[in-house]
Amino acid sequence: MLHPCSVVINHSNDEVMLLKRFFNGFKIKKKQAKQISKFSIYLLVLFITLVITAYIFDHPPQKIVLIYLGLSFITFLAYTFDKSKA
Repeated sequence: MLHPCSVVINHSNDEVMLLKRFFNGFKIKKKQAKQISKFSIYLLVLFITLVITAYIFDHPPQKIVLIYLGLSFITFLAYTFDKSKA
């Protein structure tokens, strides 16, 4: 029996047809590249701008803003680490 990855050279038509049937079951699925929504990027920039502006004008307590930003950064690092392992 031939190994599935072997090169077919000088084989009978029956063997070639058998290999064609075998490999015909393996379909390559092409994935389309995901398109990033520009709306979510604009929303992110707007949110960060609002948080920084509120921080500068001392509207929310600065401690809460710093805790929020620190936890967001830690979450981002955990997500990046998790995605790199997948």
